[in-house]
Amino acid sequence: MYNLIKLLEVMNDKDVKASDLHLKVGLKPAYRINKQLIFFGQEPLNPENMIQILKENFDPKYLKELETNGSFDYGLSIGKTRYRLNVFKTQGVVGISARKILEPPQTIESLNLPSDLIIKIIEKQKGLVLISGVAGSGKTTTAAAIIEYINQNYSKRIVTIEDPIEYIFEDKKSFITQREVSVDTPSFEKGLKDALRQDPDIIFLGELREPQITQIAISAAETGHMVITTIHSDNTIKTIYRILDMFPDKQREIIKESFMNSINSIICQKLISSTKTGNLMPVIEILTSTPTIKGLIRDNQMDKIYEYILNGEYDGMITFGKSLKKLIEEGHITKQIAIQLTDHPEELIHAEENKRDFLW
Repeated sequence: MYNLIKLLEVMNDKDVKASDLHLKVGLKPAYRINKQLIFFGQEPLNPENMIQILKENFDPKYLKELETNGSFDYGLSIGKTRYRLNVFKTQGVVGISARKILEPPQTIESLNLPSDLIIKIIEKQKGLVLISGVAGSGKTTTAAAIIEYINQNYSKRIVTIEDPIEYIFEDKKSFITQREVSVDTPSFEKGLKDALRQDPDIIFLGELREPQITQIAISAAETGHMVITTIHSDNTIKTIYRILDMFPDKQREIIKESFMNSINSIICQKLISSTKTGNLMPVIEILTSTPTIKGLIRDNQMDKIYEYILNGEYDGMITFGKSLKKLIEEGHITKQIAIQLTDHPEELIHAEENKRDFLW
């Protein structure tokens, strides 16, 4: 018989380091470890065991909500560790998905990110900071590292709107409030509108999903707030297209003007597995706002932006190619694999012949 508390405690085992736990009648418990699902235990979870888990851990009002709505969210603390659970019906049986809510990274360097470049972005203290990448590329973790750096070094009012909350921040120099969609606020849009009435310096929005939310976020950044958010995209230039393509043609020119005026930077990232350590390592592309970049956005000359990123080291920019070169030199990846990960393999052709100092 499986015990929910004990299953959750396994996630904290230093040899396990699981981010999520999944339970469903008819299957063994499954943990997500380094992005892979690993099944655990000797036997599948049976209906009687699931009923026992539900009765022992959840108040009857939640079980009634499960019957009525088909699911419910639940927060659970075990010691100093907090978990967010979603209990749901699936094909006539019950499933549970649990995520461990993490402490934010204490330093930017601990994530192997280019700290000098990112600190320059933070020091601007205003504008829209877009963190882009595919699902599972570490966007929220990078955002958490940025927020924690601000928390440790500046006296700022920080408001976050998330779905779900993934990192819990402890107030240090800053005053932080975190709101979870469907728990503390009904929607991202309502949470963001509320945030603007809460005297914010920094707003973190979990993800840009809809044009209405995107427009409010851009307006907030344009009026002097620092707005940090994430978006799904492959590279910095596609991120710009992704933002603008959210809006109909008749509205796009107005949004482009506001976006051009509000943008601080775009940090796009991928994660690769190091052949040296086995750990996940970030590959980073950074675009920062300069008069030239703003002009290219204004004139719809997006195809010319990459050249300015390539030559924009002085302004704090870096390409995926340069980031990959550093990983090649440090032995984390081979040049052959690196070439497959970039749209500009020409940057890597002479990586071994032309070694040079990097920005971090």
